[in-house]
Amino acid sequence: ARPLGDAARTAGHALHAGDEAAEAFANAEAATWYRRAIELATEAGWEPRQEAQALLAFGQCLERSGQRDEARTAFIRAADGAKRAHDGQLLADVAIAATPRYISLDDFHVTHTALVDEALAASVDDPRRQAWLLSSAGASHYYEDRGDEMYAKQALALARQWPDPEVQAAGLVTYRRWLTHDAALANDRLALSRELKTLCREQRLRHLVGTACRDLLVDLMEVGELDEFDEELDDFATLADAHGLPADLYWLSALRATRALMRAPDSYAEELVHAAHTLGRSLQQWEAEGTFVLQMFALRYQQDRVREVRAGLEAPAPPYPRVVAGVALLAAALVASGRLDAARPIRDKALEGGRLRLPHDNLWLGATALISGTAAAIGTSEQRDLLLRELQPFADRWCIFGAGGAAFGTGHHWLGKLAKANGDADTAAHHFERAAALSEASGAGYWTDVARADRVASGAR
Repeated sequence: ARPLGDAARTAGHALHAGDEAAEAFANAEAATWYRRAIELATEAGWEPRQEAQALLAFGQCLERSGQRDEARTAFIRAADGAKRAHDGQLLADVAIAATPRYISLDDFHVTHTALVDEALAASVDDPRRQAWLLSSAGASHYYEDRGDEMYAKQALALARQWPDPEVQAAGLVTYRRWLTHDAALANDRLALSRELKTLCREQRLRHLVGTACRDLLVDLMEVGELDEFDEELDDFATLADAHGLPADLYWLSALRATRALMRAPDSYAEELVHAAHTLGRSLQQWEAEGTFVLQMFALRYQQDRVREVRAGLEAPAPPYPRVVAGVALLAAALVASGRLDAARPIRDKALEGGRLRLPHDNLWLGATALISGTAAAIGTSEQRDLLLRELQPFADRWCIFGAGGAAFGTGHHWLGKLAKANGDADTAAHHFERAAALSEASGAGYWTDVARADRVASGAR
């Protein structure tokens, strides 16, 4: 069109070509056409709203083709255009599109949160757009103290009010995420995950079924339904390969690594950990950095080589924010390295004032387990008693750190260590026996062997 027509005609054809490619899931090709259209925007005389819409579509295709950094630049430009056009609905669409498929704490988080908050302040009256904007707000405020509670409850209420499958799915996603603040509600989360996956299948919500599968996998792992987990992981693999969404491809690889680590900390598991990290980096899934640190810690911890990764825990890379629960990893690493004096201040801060001062989010149970191991090694009887009370309701549960990032045995494993440190050999032996049984049933060979060895060493009759 360009040699025969004007810029407006050329940009229009490029835009339509991008739309057709995007509908066919040819995201890289669509991004190329959108880029050409946007380059002609000024010459074609586009209004800010028209250019912002093209930038939004461009960003979405970049995101889906694994070019997250460039996608985020496009979203920021699209948001600026929406504001210049005074279009609150379009601003909400940009904020929703810029929301990571799965929660990611990186250097874009502050920018994204500000964008979502600005979109919330505008008038959004479409139920579907409103539901997803509430979900975006819940994600951006998740790691704040009860910051996402209001959005979760509003999203669920909206889902129960409207028959639209998209609204219902948004409500389930948002409310389930909020429930991860309470480890006691794992079975409730699992029920919502099952409901979401069924909804996505029945209503053909192809763009959401991967999210539903991943959430279901995380919940199945935590409650110890590992046979079903293995079946669902195969289903997730089929979906991830078919849809090719970078976030799903990465988390498929990461969850495979987590499952392998549960079985044995061997060279195969290490290969999967490195493969997930490499894939995540290539697809610009920046949560892969934090997950890699966590999985390497789990691997080296189980190999009794944790001193090799301790330095990375003490000084995380500057672009990535510190996560409070990470102190549990550092304390465990220091104890394993024999640096007990360095571990004690961390232990005391985490248990200051007779309270466990770890945020109640999806890192809580795994972090509490590791702090319990530290207290069993160098804690006071009062600290151990506090952790016994905290962990007792989760004795039969797997202690998962984050959204399936790594598993650190069952609650019984750590309760046994605390009881043994308190001199209660019989109670310790009971916990280790239960830990061994649960681990064996889950095909977790490493944790089975450790629990049996601890049972022998407990001194019980």
